[in-house]
This record gives sequence, C-alpha cells and structure tokens, in this order.
Amino acid sequence: MKNLTYLITFLVLFSFSACEKEDQTSADNSSTMLYNDVISNYLKQFTVNSKKDQIVKINILTKAIDYNTVKIYDLKTTEKLLIADLKSLKGFEDSNSNKVIFFLNNNKIVRSNIVTFKNKNSFNQYSSVIRSIWNMDKKKGNYSGKVSFYTVFQYLELSDVFENGVLTENGIARKKNKKNILGKTQGCTDWYWVTTYSDGTTTEAFLYTTCNDCEEQEYRMTNACGGGGTSSGSAGGITYPDNPVENEVFEYIDELERFVREIYKNGKWVAVLTSLSPVAVSRNPETYTYLIIFWPTFERKVYGDGFVYTYDAASGNWVGVPATDELIAQAIEDQIDDSQLDECTKGVLAKLKNLNQSDIAEMISRFSAPGSIFNINMVTGQVSNQNNLAETKPVSGSNFDINMVFNENYIKGVGNPSPPTDLSVATTMAHEIIHAYLISLLGENKACGASGICDFPTIYDAYVAYQITKDPNVSPDAHHELIANNYVYSIAATIQEFHTGQSVDSGFPSQVYLDMAWGGLDRTYIFNKNYPNDPNHKNYKDRERIFSRINTEKIGSQYGIYSPVGTPCKK
Repeated sequence: MKNLTYLITFLVLFSFSACEKEDQTSADNSSTMLYNDVISNYLKQFTVNSKKDQIVKINILTKAIDYNTVKIYDLKTTEKLLIADLKSLKGFEDSNSNKVIFFLNNNKIVRSNIVTFKNKNSFNQYSSVIRSIWNMDKKKGNYSGKVSFYTVFQYLELSDVFENGVLTENGIARKKNKKNILGKTQGCTDWYWVTTYSDGTTTEAFLYTTCNDCEEQEYRMTNACGGGGTSSGSAGGITYPDNPVENEVFEYIDELERFVREIYKNGKWVAVLTSLSPVAVSRNPETYTYLIIFWPTFERKVYGDGFVYTYDAASGNWVGVPATDELIAQAIEDQIDDSQLDECTKGVLAKLKNLNQSDIAEMISRFSAPGSIFNINMVTGQVSNQNNLAETKPVSGSNFDINMVFNENYIKGVGNPSPPTDLSVATTMAHEIIHAYLISLLGENKACGASGICDFPTIYDAYVAYQITKDPNVSPDAHHELIANNYVYSIAATIQEFHTGQSVDSGFPSQVYLDMAWGGLDRTYIFNKNYPNDPNHKNYKDRERIFSRINTEKIGSQYGIYSPVGTPCKK
C-alpha cells in the first residue's frame, strides 16, 4: 500500500487529462475581440458601491489592458480562461511581465486576477505557466521565479515560487479564527498571509480585518455588494444528456461552484472527480467546513461528502476523488508528522510505513473501515503519567488533529537495563495509531465522555459500545470478541512483518506478536474477561506470558525466563 500515494496523484492527474485535448487557444484573435466589451462591462461592475480610490484603480486597470493581446484558453474544468497583457500598471513596474486573467463559465466572466511574474532567468511563456497552475499540472514547465495573483483592486491573494517548474514556496491569504471555523468573531474576520515552504514549515503575518460582507468584497472579490464577483455556479439545476451511453462523460459546475465530472455506468451517473477553487470554498463555508483548515499544506488530504480531497497549493484548489477505505487509510498514514520524534522512534515509523503487506494503512483497514482522515502529530517528550509508554489525545478545538506523545523516559530506557527494543516501540506506535483512529472515528466528546479521559481502555470500550448500538442483533460479548480479534490480528500482523520481514499471508501471526498485541488491550473489558487477574483461572499463565513478553521488550533485557527478540534502541 505504500505506493497508493503515487496512485492517488496519478488518478487525479489522469482524470483531469483523460478528456482533455491539447491545451491551446480555442478561438482566433478576431473572435476574442468579441470579449473586449464583456471585459469592460465586467470591470465596470466593480465601481458599483465602491470607494473612490477603488474606482480609480479599476479605471487604471481598464486602460492598462492591451485588448489586442486577449486570447482564450481551455482549462481542464469546463471553465475557459481569458489572458491579456497589461501595458503598464502603477505599483507593478518591477515585474518582468504583468497579465490580467478572466475566468469564463458559459461565456460569462465569473472571477478575475492580476498576475505578475518575477523571473530568476530568461523566460517568456507566461500564459503557459498560468494555465498549468490553474490546471493543477504536477510541474509548471521549466519556470523559475515568483508568480503572484492579485484582485482587480490590487490586493494580494496568492503567490507561488517555482524552481524549474517545481513549487518550493506558496503564500495565500486566509481567514484565521480558532473560536469559529467560519472565521467570524463578533461579525469580523481576521485575514493572515500564510507562507508554506517545501519542508512543510509555515509562517503567518496579519493582513487586515473585514467586518462586513462589503468590506470583504473590497479585499476578497465576493459578490455581496453587487460588484464584479458573479457566482460561477450553474443556475436552475443540472440537465443531464438525453439517452446517455455506457462510459459517457458529463462535466458541469454546480450551484455551489464545484466542478464535477460524472461517468455513466450501469444505468446511472457516477461522480468520479470534483474540484473546488478557493473562491468556491470561501463563498460556501457552511457547506465545505471540512475544507476550512489552518493551514493546509501541499497535498494535504481531507475526507468529506464521500470524497478524498487533495490540496493543490499552487492554485489553492481542492481536488476530490471518490473515497475508498484504502485511500482514507493511506491518507492517514501520509499525514503523520514525525518532525519532533527521536531517531529511534522516527526510524520505527519509517519502517512501519514501508512494509510490503501490513503497513500502517493496511493495519487501519484491517482493524475497521476508516471513516475520516486526521493528522497525527508525533512527539517524543514528557507524559502526564509516567506509567504510560505513550499518550494520545485530540487537539482541543480541532476536528482533524491528534497529538501523540511517546514517553521520553521509556524511549531512553530511564531506570531500565537498556532502552526498549524496536519491537516494543513498533507495538506501542501501532497501538497508539489505532487509539488515534478511534478518537477520530468517535469524536472527542463521544470517545472521552464527560470525564474528558481519553486513555485507550476508555476509548476502546466506548467504541465497542458504539458498535453494539449499531447492530443490536449481535450479542455484546460477540461484538467484544470480534473487535478484539480484529485489533489483535491487525497489530500482530504488522509488527511480525516489521520484525521478521515476512508478511502473514495465511493463518495467524506467531505467538510472540499475538502476545504483544493482546497487551495493548490491558484493562479493557475483553482483556479482563479473557485473562483475569486470578491465579486459579485457566488463562492465568497466558496472562503472565503476555505481560512478561511486553516487559522484556520494554526493558530491552532479560525478564524472568523471557529474553527480548527485538533490537534495543541506541542510547
């Protein structure tokens, strides 16, 4: 499953290009002259209810457009793109080239930008770079330099820095408010300029505050005050083709400004691709709450409405493909942040991610069908209870982020003969990832309960109780057994392949790995039922064996008659 990330990217790019002809102008210069009046009338709309200085900027822009250079291009969505040169524009004199672009939907301009280029070397294929950005091509030709997108009022919206066509830095204006996902505080919205670098780090700087829809139009080109920002959605619903044939493709932009591609399969239309511009998301935040994120990084993945969305930083667009269990599980694996892990734990994670048959994504899928995509922030540090090898908790106020802290005393072997073995760390990590998955699946309130306790036994038993209510025809004990067996097998198969390099293709994992996995269920209902702390119980010796195996791997040394089979981490 480790190649699924590349498969998703390929599917998205293939889906966009499958029905696309060679990217070229679809009209000659004489026909593009017809759009000159359309452009002029569109810009005049921005003078309605605008301030005096804004009207001056629109008039200057209108005069700066070289209408003889207007060309129209097909995009990979159903929109078209008008591109024209700007002869001169005050404030942009230091750019190598200045353009103005207009997006067309059904021959109507729906949004626009001023585009500037600052080159690192000689270059003149500017329209090609603009199209590649909005087509979300993987590589933007061989361009090296900075491309910036401004509103027609000359407020910066988006910037991209490329090196030989590869995105290395991205900046975008975004709402920020931790109390309200829609970005509102007492009627006002704070905007920040967020820069994301190729190493995943981000910086932010305050831009401005808007306190009503008309103010937001001034900066963000919304359509709230009657000027310029006409919605690009289709009116009156979608009219599908008459008498469609098998595998026929139909594309449209819906009333929420979402590009949708559907294919006719087995007598019905099936959505296979969707794309949302940042304008569409910002205009419909209540609908696209799952895409309102602080701050999305390149190729960030989010689940919503049956699709896995991938973020394209260069354009600010979200591209969605139908969600499958495999895609969701792989996205969870891909979005683990290991930047604050020690070298041993980071090495264990890297190995778990790259197993041939039982990597993290497969482990999650085996345990249960994934229901959401979340981010795991892994850290080696201090925990609240030193008896815990690791602690996993949801980030307060976030629906997507979970913190996972590995006890640094455990990792360093403080008070033990040796640090833990890699098998111990791998088991702990696998266990905590399932823990994080359960938190995400159940939601913080349902999982942690009124007490706010998010430890694994509480979370796990809450999950089982939730499954029991979903299917009352199955007895509670049967639910407990089934889920426990899924948990134990999923983790045991993963750590056995981690340790031996051999996958579990049939039958059950070896006893050593089953014992390590069962240890993770300590203090749950099913563990206490199957392995009670009662010397007279038939399974008491099994209980002792399980704990002995866990302890010998945890201390990296002999424990009673048991010796570790894993390799101790280096001090």
